[in-house]
Amino acid sequence: NNLDIEKFSHTRSFLRESSVILLFLLGLSFTIILLVLVGFYCRDSWKHGRLIKSRSHDADYLINGLYL
Repeated sequence: NNLDIEKFSHTRSFLRESSVILLFLLGLSFTIILLVLVGFYCRDSWKHGRLIKSRSHDADYLINGLYL
């Protein structure tokens, strides 16, 4: 009976460690994908000559919270 409890405890800790590793890898892969997408956007903006800048110079930007 004591052996069953030890096996269950070991299995439970293994599942907990596996889920932590899985969540870490999922978060890491999501971060890498996000960085790659942002890099592609910046490179595309650089190629077309429009650097990432404020859009406050646009004529139809928000004025007092309303669109023109």
